[in-house]
Amino acid sequence: MPSVANVGGSITSAVALTLLAWAVRFIRSAHNKRVGAARRPPEVAQTNTTHSRFYTCLSPASIQLLVETNPFPHCIFDVCPDRPAAPEKLPPCLSAAVRLPAKQVQAVLGGGMTAWMSHSSASQHPMPSPHHFIVFISGNEAEMEEAANAAAACAFEHVAVLQGSLSHFDEAVNAQGHLRYIHRDALAILLQRQNTSGSTFRLLDVRRSDERMLFGSIEGSCHLPAHQLPAALQWPPSSFEAAYHFPKPTLQDLIILQSRTHKRAAWAAQAAIDAGYKHCIVYRQGTYGWRLHPSVKAYKSYELGHAPPEPDVQDPDSINHSTAQAELLQLYSHPQPHGEPSSDVADDLRA
Repeated sequence: MPSVANVGGSITSAVALTLLAWAVRFIRSAHNKRVGAARRPPEVAQTNTTHSRFYTCLSPASIQLLVETNPFPHCIFDVCPDRPAAPEKLPPCLSAAVRLPAKQVQAVLGGGMTAWMSHSSASQHPMPSPHHFIVFISGNEAEMEEAANAAAACAFEHVAVLQGSLSHFDEAVNAQGHLRYIHRDALAILLQRQNTSGSTFRLLDVRRSDERMLFGSIEGSCHLPAHQLPAALQWPPSSFEAAYHFPKPTLQDLIILQSRTHKRAAWAAQAAIDAGYKHCIVYRQGTYGWRLHPSVKAYKSYELGHAPPEPDVQDPDSINHSTAQAELLQLYSHPQPHGEPSSDVADDLRA
């Protein structure tokens, strides 16, 4: 009897690889659940922007920036009850919000694809997964609170509600100060100074874990993913340090936020300002424009779960010290839009 050749490779090997892939997915899912549970502290320090340990509050400026920059997967829900005409007219940036009354949130978000597709407004949008960042807006605080608690009950870990009045959304955005930025060479000087003088500023890398692992990180940076930042900054210092392995910044610290470019970092800076951290600066070029060490690689944007791109080839660069010192002097002397710098912040920025 003639032999049969398997030109595609061993069937046993194919089965083994399939089982291995499923095992990796199962283990990763279990790990993510454990991490999520570990990062949910038993008690959350209450602040004037915190209503519950299950959700955070975002200013109108943060929500508008979330829509404009799309820093990570998110979904915004308008949870006003169904009625012929809502009393609040949504701002233009929120026109794509999913209409979902607060009392229906648990049934729709917890009922799977069937429940999602059966809802007339929700069915027009992709169904969010538990790793999405969920924002609830309404003219009624109780409705947002009800919706946020319902989403938390459906295992959504990153939930926020609008802080303030929906009817004064645009006014609140216009009243918000502009974010401050720092360029690469000035940041590099600050990092060098930190190594020699022990200055107290924090460089927060708000990229995803896979990006940081695959493409390297700026030496001296601490890792706090952008979508986790609003909740994490509410935690007690002990819970924060246990989860992220570095001390929680104080409200007086200078915080510099960086991402691949600057979009996620800008959103994270605004969210930190919402939480009371007034001394925030965004690194303008991100890791894509670092070019000061070969371990930090430039790469194109990609979504979680997609194949990562090959690193971009870039020529190494050097620091322009005179430009950097001039920028630091300007940052130190220019009034901050969110309050005057503390003495520690001034010391960090002083040339």
